[in-house]
Amino acid sequence: MTGRTTPMTDPSMPAVTSRIGEGEWKALTWAVIASLLVVAFPYVHGFLSARDGWQFSGFVGLYPNDYHSYLAWMRQAQDGRILFQDLYTTEPHGRVFFHPLFWLMGTASRLTGLPPLAVWYLVQGLSIVGMMVSLYLLIARITDDRAVRWVGLGLVMTAGGFGFLTDPGAPSTRKAIDLWMPETNAFEAICTSTFTLPFSLALMLIAFVFVLRHYEGGQLRDAALAGLAALVLSTTHQYDMVVLFLVIGVHALLDLRRRWKGAAIVTAVSLPGCLYSVAVVGLDPVFSAHLEAVMRSPSVWAHAIGWGLPLVFALFALASPALRRGQRDTAFLATWMIVQLAILGVPLNFQRKLTWGVHVPICLLAALAIVNGLRAWAAKRRSKQPERALLAASAAILIACSAGNAVFYADLFRVNRAHYMIDYIPLEYVEAFRWLDANGDRNGVVLAPGDLSQFIPGSTGCTAFIGHWAQTLDESRKTRFVARLFGSGATDIGDREIRILRRNRVRYIVLDDFSRVSMNIPRDRSAFSFSRRASVVFQNRLVTIWRLGRDMDPLPWGDGRWDD
Repeated sequence: MTGRTTPMTDPSMPAVTSRIGEGEWKALTWAVIASLLVVAFPYVHGFLSARDGWQFSGFVGLYPNDYHSYLAWMRQAQDGRILFQDLYTTEPHGRVFFHPLFWLMGTASRLTGLPPLAVWYLVQGLSIVGMMVSLYLLIARITDDRAVRWVGLGLVMTAGGFGFLTDPGAPSTRKAIDLWMPETNAFEAICTSTFTLPFSLALMLIAFVFVLRHYEGGQLRDAALAGLAALVLSTTHQYDMVVLFLVIGVHALLDLRRRWKGAAIVTAVSLPGCLYSVAVVGLDPVFSAHLEAVMRSPSVWAHAIGWGLPLVFALFALASPALRRGQRDTAFLATWMIVQLAILGVPLNFQRKLTWGVHVPICLLAALAIVNGLRAWAAKRRSKQPERALLAASAAILIACSAGNAVFYADLFRVNRAHYMIDYIPLEYVEAFRWLDANGDRNGVVLAPGDLSQFIPGSTGCTAFIGHWAQTLDESRKTRFVARLFGSGATDIGDREIRILRRNRVRYIVLDDFSRVSMNIPRDRSAFSFSRRASVVFQNRLVTIWRLGRDMDPLPWGDGRWDD
């Protein structure tokens, strides 16, 4: 689409050039390289910190169950699948979920022979590059002032909140969001293994850049490109589509005569991906059940503390008409910030997922306030070297804003040194996973205690009886069943347990040494209630795998339900 309509520029606003000089591109390249090195250090440290007989999981961050679920999607593509199933629950369901990013990653691993983690790190790095480049393109649309551009980039990439000054043991709803939510700011997102966040933000920023270009120049091609970016976003990180549609929609309503066409094109191009996602979660019996998973939403105070000083500066910029008039597209930033903060008050189960991205308008508005405020201060003091004073004061503010993330970053290394189980796993576990990978039944289910089972889908391609709090249906009931199965003093399982195992298609039962400790099972105990109906098919110092006998084969009509 290359059609052109009448230009939409507002004569009362500064001319839009958005030019990025050669020197800026060079500086941005070094900024990207520095960011990639900062992100890489905790991973390198993690691998180097592994003790003899242990293996680093390869992940950094608070949510290993999510990281392993990403591996589970990749593993299905690695096995040649295009459409995916939920491998963390036993209920039979169709292969209806298509995630192009994980499909490409898994397929790349299969075709190149690279380990999944190698592909993961490559995509994570490219996502960070894409996020920073698209971010600078957006900043260049907002202002020609290079000081504002660099302070804005610096704030988005480094600024954190005041969470490090608060109680880290507070309940999640009252705990500062920068202590536990990677969606809080870009630094936490890129430094953890939640690589989908920088990837999705890059797409959102590109969509915003092109739609603003369309509003300025009238090129239908720009609106179509914005729609294509939104279409990819709709199939990779669906939560962000709520933010994107609302921001573009409200911004269009503020000047409907000039903006309705661009908003309509973006919606029309990306709508098929959204409708597909809605159909999957609305019609599939397993994926629709995921909507019932409740994520507790933080309080207003927890959000404010988590965003810290940039929020204060951003609010000052919103209250200053002179700042808003002096730059281009500040109305868009204000709309973005206000709309996204407003939807955080909507009582949705996935409300906190809608936090991602709001730090961008907060930090860019803050940059406007900081640079213009410092220039006014330097002029009042009649500084002989105003630009040097601006540079020094801006650097001091950036350091102050990044203090919380400096604490967060140091903690990543402390966690590596602590050598927690899950972050590191014994090589005997790796050996057991390899055995299941080579010998496991892809149509069957592997039953194992919770901590161990989160590894199973991504490492073996098998379905886990339990494994992810949001992706395992009846997770609490299944966890209790596993505890009873290993804790019962009976010499044989009853008819009800047999029906549950068969209806849930369980073929293998796995027990590891750390689960023995957590479940108070003596290390020398080898007989369990299911022992008469299963035989040991793998065993090493830390892991035992049983295969259920023929009389325990899954029922052909097994539906994964309980015998209620």
